[in-house]
Amino acid sequence: MLQQGQTFGIDDRYLLISQLGKGGFSEVWLADDTRTHVQVAIKIYAPGTGLDAAGIEIFTKEFSLVFDMNHTNLLKPTYFDSYENQPYLILPLCKNGSAFKFLADGRRITEQECWNMLHDVGAGLAYLHSKNPPIIHQDIKPDNILISDEGHYMITDFGISARVRSTIRRGRSTKGGEGGTLAYMAPERFSSRPKAIMASDVWSLGAMMYELMTGDPPFGDSGGSAQRGGEPIPDIEENYSEQLKGLVYQCLSKEPENRPLASKIEDLTYKYLHGIAWSSNDLPKPKPAPQPEPEPKPAPKPKAEPQQPSRPLYGSQAIGTQSVQGSQMNRGSQMHYSDQDRYSEQMPPEIPVPQKSNNIWMWVAVGVAAVLALCIFVAVLVFVVFGR
Repeated sequence: MLQQGQTFGIDDRYLLISQLGKGGFSEVWLADDTRTHVQVAIKIYAPGTGLDAAGIEIFTKEFSLVFDMNHTNLLKPTYFDSYENQPYLILPLCKNGSAFKFLADGRRITEQECWNMLHDVGAGLAYLHSKNPPIIHQDIKPDNILISDEGHYMITDFGISARVRSTIRRGRSTKGGEGGTLAYMAPERFSSRPKAIMASDVWSLGAMMYELMTGDPPFGDSGGSAQRGGEPIPDIEENYSEQLKGLVYQCLSKEPENRPLASKIEDLTYKYLHGIAWSSNDLPKPKPAPQPEPEPKPAPKPKAEPQQPSRPLYGSQAIGTQSVQGSQMNRGSQMHYSDQDRYSEQMPPEIPVPQKSNNIWMWVAVGVAAVLALCIFVAVLVFVVFGR
């Protein structure tokens, strides 16, 4: 455990004077460089416990990627090393402290200070996001925004990736998420497969500004998880311009694509600070809420064809109709027939059937006439043969 008056570093180079800040996996101390007799800020990671050799190697590789970055709004380390398996950075001493002083002093940040901070932090993030691949800070909050002697706001801890944070947590046997402070973490960081993106830093910037303007983070300690669950952005009731409130609300948009880029924040705040007019039309348009799809209309029921009147069936007509009826039964209630079925149902013309007569007298008359004719024939034959 680090203590006041303790020496730290090779050859006991740094004398710890007082603790300036403490986080989940690091401590910041005011220290005296015994070689130069210059006061510096020393940030020690995994204090007391340290990391294993693999952890130190990961930490060193990660910092080598960002150590040479140079921007007005980035607090650049002047030295990096590890001592007793504890990585540490030597940083320029910012006597004005961090943006957290606005909360610690119990006073609200002024409108002008809001615009200055939005511009400087936006510019620093735009620089980090412009790298290939982009560098995502993942932990924008008041403690990580320091104030230079000239009054500029500078981002610190920009080299601490999720991989490094995870390595430190394992070394310290602590639990945590992907990296970052819950109150300033964007909604997408709470998904089943969280991934930090550039827009996540913009949301964190909006949450930080909201807290500095109102005294509390927009969703308390729950951060973006509450917004992900459906909670709206609370109104900023303090006396700030609608233009400033609108920009902060835009940064806190639930959907990442509705948030302005860090470069856009830098541009808009520059215009404001230099008296160049801009309007809400310069901000990205909110994504429209998805509209429910209209319910499909039910298909119209087919009209039943008029049934033919019942007639007696003959021969193959009866067989064809039975086939049609069987087809109808297999198709359920559909009244649909094939062309062949339709031809089978066409009725041939009726064939007349001779009717029997019950008049017996007609047959008697015919028989009498036949007998008389036979008698006449016999008489004529006798006359011809015997009359000569």
